[in-house]
Amino acid sequence: MTATPQSSAAASIDISSSSLARRKDDTFFFDEVVFLVEDTLFKVPRNIFRRESEHFRNMFDIPQSEEVTLEGTCDEHPLVLLGYKAIDFQRFLKVLLPLQYGLIDLSSVEEWVSVLMLSHIWDFPTVKKRAIKNLDSLHIDSMDKATLAAQYEIDGWLHQILDAVARRDPGTELEHVVRIAVDWAIKNAGIRQSLYRPVGTRNGDFIPANTSIQGEEYKRDELYYLSDVVIQVESTIFRVPRELLEYNSAYPLGYLHWHQNRPLDGTDDEHPILLNRLKMDDFRQLLLILFYPGDTTFSELSPGSLMSLLELCTTVQFTSIRTAVADKLEASSEPLFPDLVDSVSFAFKHRDLLTTRLHRSVHDLVRRTQPLKKAELEKLGLDCAIKVVELREGVGFMICCSRGRSRYGCRFDHTVNGHAQVDESERMELDLSSAIFKMFKPGNY
Repeated sequence: MTATPQSSAAASIDISSSSLARRKDDTFFFDEVVFLVEDTLFKVPRNIFRRESEHFRNMFDIPQSEEVTLEGTCDEHPLVLLGYKAIDFQRFLKVLLPLQYGLIDLSSVEEWVSVLMLSHIWDFPTVKKRAIKNLDSLHIDSMDKATLAAQYEIDGWLHQILDAVARRDPGTELEHVVRIAVDWAIKNAGIRQSLYRPVGTRNGDFIPANTSIQGEEYKRDELYYLSDVVIQVESTIFRVPRELLEYNSAYPLGYLHWHQNRPLDGTDDEHPILLNRLKMDDFRQLLLILFYPGDTTFSELSPGSLMSLLELCTTVQFTSIRTAVADKLEASSEPLFPDLVDSVSFAFKHRDLLTTRLHRSVHDLVRRTQPLKKAELEKLGLDCAIKVVELREGVGFMICCSRGRSRYGCRFDHTVNGHAQVDESERMELDLSSAIFKMFKPGNY
């Protein structure tokens, strides 16, 4: 995709015409919410909190007076989360909303316990499962793990509590071990009260009332104070956090939206950044994977959808997602296209990641009995076509050899003392595979 400030300007003037109907995407037109945790402001997509947590859905649905500014709509009127630490909230956001796809910069027990605590209290089941899985992979003292299991209701760690009781260290106080086991038993009997506090209370949860913070000084979080950008693809407009796009892409959104005498592109619905040559469904699928990785699996996508997504990720330079999509295509046994030439052409275009696909498609095309047509050679492109033609000529030469005479009239004897050393068809396949590997080896283009 190529775009310039001039072309974007022309496009934006055109799309502002009332004759072109636009609609807001149901999922990826985000509203912002500003949280205040300790002395730090966070600005993140409200939709993700509403979607992932019943706790926050209830919080956002609390009626508020129209005479006051709604909490969370701006820096001056944030939604205040009392009783929590800013560092814990930032760690939680790194899992809920990773700025770079596939990369969560948390590695210690302390960091993941922060995520476990908030995901449990606020009822984020997907995030909680992620925290438990990562804590399982880290070394945690059995007593500490038992304590976490009881405190955050982790049924899968029940055996840790029983093991702590049966195999406690000599220096461990029995009272502490018994207290954990009894606490667990009471909880499972339905007697222990829930850790959740009623929505709308002030005891370490949040303050829904209009809270004045005038005169106070607060800082914006370095990672999670996100700004929205409005993007139009076909007739649909999306509003998504700019930082999440720029963290994952080397594609510079900035140069698309500068104009001298009118508002910046991407700042509102009337002046979106226009991404030409992209399909709305493909862009939406990209956002779905980027923003909701726990809810979407690549296995649900057809090879055609994966190929469209790979093309899009290549265009907008979403490197991490592009690699993940290519891995799924490499693992699939379904053909890329019904036509072999199309499959080779596509795999060659993405040869840095689709090595297995490329070798497999080239092999089938080289062994095809029908001759290559001019249109097929043009579709392959000069570099790829030359390699395929050379391989096909080599296969013809090997077939002649296997019949006892080469095209130059020379006989070849593949026996030693009258005994065949390798099955002829097997030898040809090995030779062809080796030739394909060497000819299409990265660095030979």
